[in-house]
Amino acid sequence: ILNTFGLPDVLQFLYEAYASWRPIEEFQLDFGEFVTPYGAEVAESWLNQNYTRGSLYNVVQPFYHVGLRGVINPAPWITITLLAVNGWNNFVAPNDGKTGGVQFAFHGGPVNFSVGYLVGPEGAYDPSDPDDENGQMTHFVDAVVTVDLGDFDLVANGDFVAADVGLPQLDYLWGAMLGARYQVIPELGFGARGEYI
Repeated sequence: ILNTFGLPDVLQFLYEAYASWRPIEEFQLDFGEFVTPYGAEVAESWLNQNYTRGSLYNVVQPFYHVGLRGVINPAPWITITLLAVNGWNNFVAPNDGKTGGVQFAFHGGPVNFSVGYLVGPEGAYDPSDPDDENGQMTHFVDAVVTVDLGDFDLVANGDFVAADVGLPQLDYLWGAMLGARYQVIPELGFGARGEYI
């Protein structure tokens, strides 16, 4: 359940809401709430290989961000996304820190890939501790590769999350997903997914 920090409860049902400014064709700036650019699966089940979403999507990856997003298209097949947000899955940041992120994506052929990085004070923090103003720094790395061969397509997704719990110690989690789908006819397809976390 989304913690809206006293804001109207209807915000837990908000999917996306942002204002955009596009000064030139190759650059767009968005401010508001938007879905995360990371991961191979999305909230809309019918756009994924399987109707259900996997553990990487549900356990490891962020769902949405609130803040500022810049999208740069230096070429038709390259997208660079920059984020300055209130962490992940937070409508209002629970601390004074901000989260920054970047993603580089190559698309436009049978093989597409993206790699991204997100860092910010996402870990638990102790408000009674004057040395712990913003919580533990959390680092998130995401990579996705897709191969589209017409009726047959493959997707691979890998994630690594590390929380700084005090040097030299890190808490970490990693996972990988491999999925495949074969479209027999437009109305019928078969998909399979395997994951390890």
